[in-house]
Amino acid sequence: MKKNRFVPDVMIVCNPKIIKEDGIHGAPDLVVEVLSFGTASRDRGKKKDAYEKAGVKEYWIVDTIRKSVEVYLNENNHFYLDNVYEYMTDEEIAENAALPDNDVNKVIVNNEIKVSICEGLVINLKDIFNKI
Repeated sequence: MKKNRFVPDVMIVCNPKIIKEDGIHGAPDLVVEVLSFGTASRDRGKKKDAYEKAGVKEYWIVDTIRKSVEVYLNENNHFYLDNVYEYMTDEEIAENAALPDNDVNKVIVNNEIKVSICEGLVINLKDIFNKI
């Protein structure tokens, strides 16, 4: 059987028994891939499909150009898009808040991602994108 061997940009493994000297033997619980021009199609295609089939519970695609994070959750070995988080600066948040509630340009601001595999773990988008 052919094995997929990928090195994600970030991963969380909750089961220490699958961590071996020569790598991770099993699916990480969370995988994060940061898109670049050369990797975007592979991250959205081959890698996403392999992670899905392997049983990765949560998969993030970080787009540094759009300053967004797509969060996919795995249900029955199929990823579904849970949410797309778009980073807003403090100034953009203030401008958005100043818009009337009925303004079509007003958006719901959600600058925190709750990690589904770790209760209480929240990642602030500012920590991801602030220096980009």
